[in-house]
Amino acid sequence: MRTLLSFLVLGGLSSLAAAQTVPAPTADTSEWRFTGNTGLMVDMAHGVGELEDVGTTLGTVDQLTTCSAAGLPLINGTDASLLSFGAHSASEGYYLRPKMSAWVGDGPQQITWVFDLYFDSAVGDDWVALWNGSATNTNYSDFYCTPSSQGFYVTTYEGAGTYSLDSWFRLVLVADYPGNQYDIYVDGVLVHTALASDYMWNGDAGAESSWFLADCCGYTGSGYIANLAITDALLSATDVAALGGVSADGVFSPHPGGGLGTAYCAGDDMGATLCPCGNPSDSSLGIAGCANGVSAGGCSLTASGSASVTAANLVLSGEGLVPNQPGLYFQGNNAISGGDGVSFGDGLRCAGGAVIRLEVRFADSSGASSTTIDIASKGGVIVGDVKRCQLWYRDPNSTPCGAGFNLSNGLEIPWSA
Repeated sequence: MRTLLSFLVLGGLSSLAAAQTVPAPTADTSEWRFTGNTGLMVDMAHGVGELEDVGTTLGTVDQLTTCSAAGLPLINGTDASLLSFGAHSASEGYYLRPKMSAWVGDGPQQITWVFDLYFDSAVGDDWVALWNGSATNTNYSDFYCTPSSQGFYVTTYEGAGTYSLDSWFRLVLVADYPGNQYDIYVDGVLVHTALASDYMWNGDAGAESSWFLADCCGYTGSGYIANLAITDALLSATDVAALGGVSADGVFSPHPGGGLGTAYCAGDDMGATLCPCGNPSDSSLGIAGCANGVSAGGCSLTASGSASVTAANLVLSGEGLVPNQPGLYFQGNNAISGGDGVSFGDGLRCAGGAVIRLEVRFADSSGASSTTIDIASKGGVIVGDVKRCQLWYRDPNSTPCGAGFNLSNGLEIPWSA
C-alpha cells in the first residue's frame, strides 16, 4: 500500500472534481450545481447523467459564476455557484442525457425535474426554454418560463404571477407522460396542472438526447440557475413540499434515500480498531472514515448509478475531503480484519487483497470528488464479484496524526449483470 501513497504524490494528479455528493430518491437521479466543467461536460454533483455544451455555449454566451460575482442575492447566506445563461441560437444549448438504467431508447416517461432559478426584472419579454424534447432541436421547446408574466408555457400558457422576479425560486416539474399530466410547483407549492406534452430521450450512448436551455426558434431568454436535478421518480406533493425552496446545498440534500452498496469500517471508534490518534468521526457525514484536519465527520465514500457490469454507470464519490488535494479510489477483494480495518496513516485501511488503483481525483473547494471512469472495466470486475472500495487521500497541512494522509470508510459492492 505504500506504493499507492507514492502514486498520489508523484503520479497523474491532473483532474477536476465533481461537486458534493448527496443522497437521492433513486439510483437514477442526476444533479448539477454548476461548480465547473470538464471539457464539454458540466461537472456532476451526483449521478451518471451528462450535460454537454453544444455550439461552444459555455464560456461565450454562458458563464459559470457565483452569486456575488453576478451581483445576485446570496442563497441562504451562501455565495453559491451558478450558471449565467443567455439567448441561444438553434445550434446552441446543452444535450441532456439522464442515462437512467430502467429506460432505453426513447427514454423515461415519468420524471421529475428541479430547477433553482433567478430572473432579473429587466429580462423583458423573452421566454426561457428549459427543456426541449426534440432531439434535433427543430421544434419549440416543451417547457418554458415566461419571466415577463412570471408564468409558464407547456402545451398552452399556464398562469401568471406564480413566481417572483429578482429573487431565487425553486421550480419543480413532475412529468407523467403516460398519465398525460404535468404538475408544476414553485417553492414546494403546486401552482398549475397541465397536459403533458412529451417524454424525454434517455441519452444512451450513441442515442438521441434531449436539450436543456434550447429552442428551435429563438425563445431562449437570459437567466441564472444554481441547481438542476432530474430523477425517474414521480415525486409526490409531500416530497416536493419537503424539498422546499432554493438551497445552496443543492436539491437532494438532504433527502430520504440511499446510496449503492454497503458501507463498513466506520472511523467512529465503535469497532474493534480505533482511529490512530483519538480522531474518531463525529458521524456528521454518516458512516465515514476517521476525522481529518478539516472534517470532523471524516470522509464519506458512497456510490451511485448501478452495480451492473453491463450498464457501466457506477460512480464512487467522496465527501469531507481536504479541499484541492488528491485522493486515490482503489478496489480490493477483502474487508480487512473482518471489516474493522487496521490503523494506517491518520485513518483505517479497510479494503485489501489484489488491490487495483481505480482513479485519482482532486477534491474541489467544498471537499468532494467523484470518479469518471468505468469502474467495472478498470477493476476487472465480472458478474457475481463482491468488491470492496475505499478512498485514500492526502491531508498534508492539517493532518491530525501527522501522517499526511487519511482514508474513507470502506464500501462493499456486489456486482450483477
